[in-house]
Amino acid sequence: MRYVLLGEEGRTTFSPGEQTKIYTRVKNIGGADSDHGIRIEYYQSDREKIDAKDKRIYISHDDIDEKNLTKGHSGYEEKFYTVPTTPGTYNITVIADTEDKVDEENEGNNKFDPPFVFEVIDPNAAPADQGSTTQQPEPVSVISGIDTALIIDSSGSMSDNDPKNYRLEVARFFIDRSEDSDSVTVVDFDFGVFVDPERGYLRNAKDSRTALKEAVNQINSDGGTNISIGLTTAYDQLNSGYADTPKIAILLTDGNGDYNNEASLYQAKGWKIFTIGLSDDVDEALLRKIASDTGGEYFKVTTEEAARNAITQIYQMISRSVHAVGQIMRQEQFKVSLGETVER
Repeated sequence: MRYVLLGEEGRTTFSPGEQTKIYTRVKNIGGADSDHGIRIEYYQSDREKIDAKDKRIYISHDDIDEKNLTKGHSGYEEKFYTVPTTPGTYNITVIADTEDKVDEENEGNNKFDPPFVFEVIDPNAAPADQGSTTQQPEPVSVISGIDTALIIDSSGSMSDNDPKNYRLEVARFFIDRSEDSDSVTVVDFDFGVFVDPERGYLRNAKDSRTALKEAVNQINSDGGTNISIGLTTAYDQLNSGYADTPKIAILLTDGNGDYNNEASLYQAKGWKIFTIGLSDDVDEALLRKIASDTGGEYFKVTTEEAARNAITQIYQMISRSVHAVGQIMRQEQFKVSLGETVER
């Protein structure tokens, strides 16, 4: 038996009884810590009624997992589930049970890994009648999205090394070029780090280009340079996304700051870091090492044109390797008469 997963993100296959994750995002808008719960509900529907929610047959739901959310914060919550092995078509819904001061973002459009509608097919099942033929699965193209962390230096040295704010122009340019299936997070670092909970958290590019660019626009040049905390925070943001989505980071800095080999975190995950050094005073040795250790590349820019060329090259490289055609399975069912020749 095999599973064929259907939904907004295409189709894929996995093994019987395999565990996977479901995600939802919740946000504490209150002034105190708050508890909330997350549960999964299962529905089964006829093949012809897959989108008819009023026709669904309720199956079961997991018990609620209690979580604590600190005031003013938001984050992804996840739950594991094991798909039923009975052939049929299923809808799965993840629900956050929240208090009044906690919101569930993107309600009604929760993000799942894998997609939320799937079909369990028994390939050994007999045809419904002698005139019904199920064709063998064949490869179909699918395009995957990318999760990208834009790690932007806002230290005081950038006033001299990037007076025209090329790094901000590069970030906005990248956001505009991102595919609708991509997600982006904006990480602002100097001696500390800041990720705007309203605009900068990892979010879908299609729905959040304006918010992401607003997060970029509020970056200034003040403070020290702690590259380590920028890379660590970006890693956490990327790690909050879907496990199977390819991830990269783009570090925009003059490279003059604290670094404690945080690239090893990315290296262990197989995530590339592309580094863009701004000005002639950049610490090229450090930025080359960070990029080289993770399989990325280093770019030095001193003009707006060079900055745009660098980000274009980076996007082309990741698009070739990630926005690639994969192989999934499509199964078609049709009726033929005995002895009839079928062309398709």
